[in-house]
Amino acid sequence: MRRLSVFASLVLYAYGCGSDEGQKTTPDPLSGGDAGKSSGGPGDPIGDDDDDDDDDGPGGGAPIPYDATVMKSVHNSYERSEPIFDQLLYHRVRSLEFDIHNEKGGAAPNGNWFVFHENIPGFNSTSCTLLSDCLGAVAAFHAAVPKHEVITLWIDLKDDFQANRQPADLDALVEKTLGRENIVAPKDLIEKCDGATTVRAAVGAPCAFPTLGALRGKIMLTVTGGSKCDANSKVSKYGGAKPSERLVFLAPDLNASCPPAEYEKHSDVVFFNMSFDDRAHAKTMRDEGLVGRLYKGGLGGGLDNAGDFAAGRETGAVHLATDKANFEQDTWSKTHGNKGFPFLCDGCVDREEAGDVLGVTATSGDQGSTKDSAFFALAESTKDEAWSAAISVPSSHTEANAKACLVARASDAPGAVSVAFCRPFDSSPPRILLRKTTDGATTENTAAPLFGLSSETSHFMRLELKTAGPDTQIDAQVSRDGKEWVSAQKSVIPGALPLRGVSVSSRGSTKRRALFAALTRADGDGSEVMNASKLDTKKPIGDGASGAAFDGIFGP
Repeated sequence: MRRLSVFASLVLYAYGCGSDEGQKTTPDPLSGGDAGKSSGGPGDPIGDDDDDDDDDGPGGGAPIPYDATVMKSVHNSYERSEPIFDQLLYHRVRSLEFDIHNEKGGAAPNGNWFVFHENIPGFNSTSCTLLSDCLGAVAAFHAAVPKHEVITLWIDLKDDFQANRQPADLDALVEKTLGRENIVAPKDLIEKCDGATTVRAAVGAPCAFPTLGALRGKIMLTVTGGSKCDANSKVSKYGGAKPSERLVFLAPDLNASCPPAEYEKHSDVVFFNMSFDDRAHAKTMRDEGLVGRLYKGGLGGGLDNAGDFAAGRETGAVHLATDKANFEQDTWSKTHGNKGFPFLCDGCVDREEAGDVLGVTATSGDQGSTKDSAFFALAESTKDEAWSAAISVPSSHTEANAKACLVARASDAPGAVSVAFCRPFDSSPPRILLRKTTDGATTENTAAPLFGLSSETSHFMRLELKTAGPDTQIDAQVSRDGKEWVSAQKSVIPGALPLRGVSVSSRGSTKRRALFAALTRADGDGSEVMNASKLDTKKPIGDGASGAAFDGIFGP
């Protein structure tokens, strides 16, 4: 993965890259408006605990309280090789950490913070420059998979609050970026529990933390940075006199100097942050219906080997912080089930997260040159229309030039006239591949980075196709939110391109997998989500290609 340098994080990228026409930002004329929003609103951000039939997604099952789960939590999520969006979708993570600072070679914009670990070479890399960028990546995932299982964000306060960066500013930024209707705040728990006047009472008997079903499509946020035993700690300063009225939960340190007994005095705390050395406290907290996050400490910071991670699973902590985001590389670090359900819990192994996700696998050569070798899932159409998706790939420990693409082709011949708008599997920005003559050479261009995000990060991609006489005009676009689109390249392709859909190429003998969330075909009559059954041509094209397309994360 290519991370943003200090210089690049402070300079606006110039749009325009090897295209027939420069990039231009336009509102999305095909947007479904509030399609990315989950049900509910600010008055009722927590779902109905009594709706057992729909409590835990496809497959049903008994309701599962949030605090009865165990989940991988990616430590310093922003500096991992895998961008935030891929951690959430491909790697099945639902717990992330962002370290926030006031300055990085200059002050952050008012009401915002820089995200990085330490401002020294080797420790200040990030895939999302500002907190608004990192939260925006979470919002993008929410837009693509609005009924996702609950996401928990850990915001580590590295600097003291200052003018233009106060606790109220943090709440305002969170609300603006994520939407109040999608956030579960401390007072929401209190309001959900009859008679409760404190957050702790709201999760204690006879009440409890909400179930996973009640939290579906929601985001909970915490702040870390010192203990509540210190009135001057950053977490205490954020909470102020009325922590329950903040938008973000407090998650203070739990350790020998501020042990569980001390927190009996702090009825505003239900989340805790603890080092591996203090792991004995995790079971105490879990037994009381409270939630702990466990990290290793030291230079790495995470539970970064199989032994430590397994030991962490036995402690009672709900969130296990690790630097190992890629579950395919470090298989011991996964906490998702057989169908991608992102938590460990009794009865979770065969559950499935709700969402419109198309999976495609391929073992093949490459796309490009004079002939393609890939697995395709296509539908036939000659209308003026746009195909869009949020494409997710491994983004580390993979063949960097494997590709997941939105495509349009003249035929299913390997050397057919075609356009492919592709996300490479690692380290590169999206690419546009054009073949304008049968068996002719393919030209290749890359999309410019979106400001504030690493070069390989473009949460949404769209391919517009319009008839231009006997030919087809194409416009390949990227977006950080699925609403505002930036043109990466426009061109005219000779003839019609009636076969449209997606493709994956592995560029080698190892099977590769990509995910297309919210794959949508839109035209003047409306839009429809394209699942595997609607893509009626699913076949390998080219020498040595094989694969499959299926609904869901892993397929049958």
